[in-house]
Amino acid sequence: MRLFILSETSFDIPPMVVYQKILDIVNAGKASAHLHFYIVGDVFPTFYLDAYDAHPNVTLLKKYPAEKLMREVTNAIILHFGNSLKGSQQFPQYFIPLSGPGSISASFLKKRKISFSFNRFIKKSTTVFATNAWAEMYLNKYFAKKRIPVQNAILPISGLPQLEWVSISAAKQEFTKGADYYLAFVSVPHFISTLKEFSIFKKWQQTSMALVFVWDTPQQMKQAIQLQKGYKFRDAIVHTLIQNLSMEQIAGTYAMVWGQAHFDKTSWMEWAIHFNIPLMLNDAIELPESFMEAGEIFKFEESGALSNHFKLYYKDEVYRQTRANLGSQWYETYQQEFTANNPIRIPMDLHS
Repeated sequence: MRLFILSETSFDIPPMVVYQKILDIVNAGKASAHLHFYIVGDVFPTFYLDAYDAHPNVTLLKKYPAEKLMREVTNAIILHFGNSLKGSQQFPQYFIPLSGPGSISASFLKKRKISFSFNRFIKKSTTVFATNAWAEMYLNKYFAKKRIPVQNAILPISGLPQLEWVSISAAKQEFTKGADYYLAFVSVPHFISTLKEFSIFKKWQQTSMALVFVWDTPQQMKQAIQLQKGYKFRDAIVHTLIQNLSMEQIAGTYAMVWGQAHFDKTSWMEWAIHFNIPLMLNDAIELPESFMEAGEIFKFEESGALSNHFKLYYKDEVYRQTRANLGSQWYETYQQEFTANNPIRIPMDLHS
């Protein structure tokens, strides 16, 4: 069976998320002799290119040759994250949403365009897969009044890079000039309050600790930079875009601070847990019940709550490691419970 996996997407999904999902799929199906993977895309980072090439049942194709091949094959399956391949309409189309219209920060017109594309992919899909409980909750809520073929699907993380301290240290040097740091995912309206909480922490302890804000869009980052003018500890503040965030930068953080998140951020949380990084989660985040043990949940809006946690994670390494270990235990238990409900196994259970 020929499984065509489309690496490009119509949505604003950081490429690394897609590349890693493809590697997860290939690794999950590498023992199936009847499967051959055609990964369709023009450019891949070296790490993922080497990881795909390591499998004998993988062929890398640019888009035009893949479209040409569509006229010659009879037993193909198309798996995508929000894209289509010309000439493949006669084959089953399996869609894995990695984001959705309600989880994207954009203008009204852009959200409307995204919603139209999302609905179009849904309608053309043989099946839409929810690969975790958070995605399932989102899809069921977003399409509550529509009949869509949503099925739970299991896709374990595999093939993450084995990072040495040397590479993490080098990334840290480039990122924060070698300083330790927290990674913060917050909304622009909560940016100032987060800075204030960080100030309390910095005044309490004279430390080189930095706070790195991760933004979804350049517009958000530009707004935040404007808002921090005059901030006393601005030398300890770093801004970056999520599509530029590397695995080394995730692995090098003290903790991830989640002031806001939608289901499209699941991968980043799971990767952090894999690298033994604890999560601080705002209780305002709409998490499914099964995700409640993924990190430490508290009210970010409560005065002093965030600064106290900055202090606690900084001064007590045992506590920080305990929280990280609890995240790892949660992920293992969650995967077992999710698998117990007999979800579709990607790619083994896909049919042409």
